[in-house]
Amino acid sequence: MSAGYSISMQRQQQGIVLIEALVSILIFSVGVLAIIALLTASVLATRDSGNRSTAGLLASQIIGQMWVDDRTPVNLQAKYITGGAGYQTWLNNVTNSSLPGVSGVSANQPTIVISAVTATSSLVTVTIYWQPPDAVLKHKYVAITQID
Repeated sequence: MSAGYSISMQRQQQGIVLIEALVSILIFSVGVLAIIALLTASVLATRDSGNRSTAGLLASQIIGQMWVDDRTPVNLQAKYITGGAGYQTWLNNVTNSSLPGVSGVSANQPTIVISAVTATSSLVTVTIYWQPPDAVLKHKYVAITQID
């Protein structure tokens, strides 16, 4: 009786090993897909972080140039507003940088706004735009400082 019982139990469990293997493969596949999604998000975050760092460096560069130049509001506005010699030199650095979507796109052109606070002090706002190829919206970095 025990031999007949074990044969009928074996027949009932013949497909169980296959089902267990398929479930294991499914769980493993979901885990691998989750790791790939995490890796993709990590690469995008690293790229965005690098772009923000580059934009910050470029903004600091032009602000530093303003600090070592004649800092009167009239001179700053003449030299660093769009079209000025200092702005054009800096704009070449921005367009030659690694920021995506800056060169050749007038909508992403960086801006410098200089407001005279007093006769010897200016409030400077530097805005840098960029747009990664896979992004719908453009990104921006804004630096505001007062130059005395």
